Amino acid sequence: GQQNPPLRSYNERQALLKVLDKIQIFVTDHAPHTLNENRAGISGMPQASTAGQLYLEQVSYGRISLEDFIQKRSFVPGDILYERFGLKIGRFDSGYDASFTLLSLGKPSRIRQSEVLSKCAWTPYQAFPFLNTIEGVVIQGTLYTQAALQTLRPNPVCLK
Repeated sequence: GQQNPPLRSYNERQALLKVLDKIQIFVTDHAPHTLNENRAGISGMPQASTAGQLYLEQVSYGRISLEDFIQKRSFVPGDILYERFGLKIGRFDSGYDASFTLLSLGKPSRIRQSEVLSKCAWTPYQAFPFLNTIEGVVIQGTLYTQAALQTLRPNPVCLK
């Protein structure tokens, strides 16, 4: 894959894993370029829809606690969005937006191209074995299960 900043070497990635406890926030941008765009030199890979599951794997590997995951993935980003834009998200508290992810810890899963809802219609994690399952999401109080999310799928895009 091509992205900016560039993908890091194995050794650099291993070094990052050793300091997960020092990282304050787990977020990503969203650059859902198609494979054709990526091959043509446009940098960017789809990450926003898979990042949560990737970070959650670190809980299963024992590299961070579930509480630390929630702090870095929800509370800290929510605090920043509240401070900068007045948005009340990222916490289970009165007056906060009811948006959260439903997880099954210890239930293996895989992400398949056919399940990607992003306009790019691909994932760098095609069939990668995850140790947990994202069962659905609640967005502003509305439940979206995996089956319901698939009804939102745009028309298939040619990946060649």
